[in-house]
Amino acid sequence: MDYYEFIAISDNEPVRRWTAKRAKPASKTNLWRPKLVTYEERTLLYYIWQVGRLGVVFFFLALSSAYLEKYPFQSQTRKLQFLMPWDITGILEAVALGTKCMSILDLAYTIGTLPIVHLVKAPYIPVLDSPYLSTSLRDFWSNRWNQPIKITIHRIAFAPTLKYLEDINGGIDRRRFNVMVATLSAFVWSSLLHEYVCAMLVHEHWIPGEQSVFFLLHGIGCILVEVCGVNQFTKRFGSFMGNMLGWLGKFSLCSACHQTFIISY
Repeated sequence: MDYYEFIAISDNEPVRRWTAKRAKPASKTNLWRPKLVTYEERTLLYYIWQVGRLGVVFFFLALSSAYLEKYPFQSQTRKLQFLMPWDITGILEAVALGTKCMSILDLAYTIGTLPIVHLVKAPYIPVLDSPYLSTSLRDFWSNRWNQPIKITIHRIAFAPTLKYLEDINGGIDRRRFNVMVATLSAFVWSSLLHEYVCAMLVHEHWIPGEQSVFFLLHGIGCILVEVCGVNQFTKRFGSFMGNMLGWLGKFSLCSACHQTFIISY
């Protein structure tokens, strides 16, 4: 509905939300937030920067494609398997495959949306906002990965679950637990959505439950990050060390299990 509303009146709920946020005084935070770029803000320098960024992405696409051409990903032996730290060959395969897929999506989304947004003089929010730079699993899924899908899942899974839990068992002392349950519900919904997509579009390669394994592991990972208190680590040792720890944890989990998500496609 947001898409059709935007086509009709050049406005929709996500745009209104971002406009309202921009009008509020900026609060100090270490979290990355996707930036809405208006038509007026997209100067020649902005497009030069985008071309340069896409050039870097294309370079990594070519590099990963060349590696996989020489050392093909062993899909039959890697299905439903998780990488071990000593499996150097597997790690290189996973990194190359993940880099290739992420680069393709970044190029496709940016080239497919930015010119159209420019033609209609609409505000622009990147669909993928440099997800490889995300400093935690939550940063990856909440701020940098596939914003239209993220907003949809937030509306139909996270927000209703959180509201229900707050209504029946609210309070400041229960807020953290309620957010964790709502987070897990969003990943459960996402896993069901991707299972359905695979069953409909690539059923010949689909292994039931494979998508669910990937998303539930990431949901549990997001919760563990909150439970383990990475934010406290950041306060004690500084934001740089906290971001590096978060990036390493995100990279390790994605590399270990992303083949369960990618192989079916």
